[in-house]
Amino acid sequence: MEDKEFTERYTIHRMAEQEIVAAFDCGDDDLNGFILTDAPLYRKEKLAVTYTVFEKSNHNHIVAFFSLLFSQ
Repeated sequence: MEDKEFTERYTIHRMAEQEIVAAFDCGDDDLNGFILTDAPLYRKEKLAVTYTVFEKSNHNHIVAFFSLLFSQ
């Protein structure tokens, strides 16, 4: 997928410190647990920032997420 195609179809959103994902199920308990429970804690403790990816046509449905971990 080209960059232009991606930006036309998807939105990347940086999760706020107090933001909670209400529902997510990708079929992997570890990944589900991270986005639902750990990501807000990591952000609060300044360990990592998590970004969610949504289809522009449906902002209630996360299609992917990734986290950037802080390191010294």
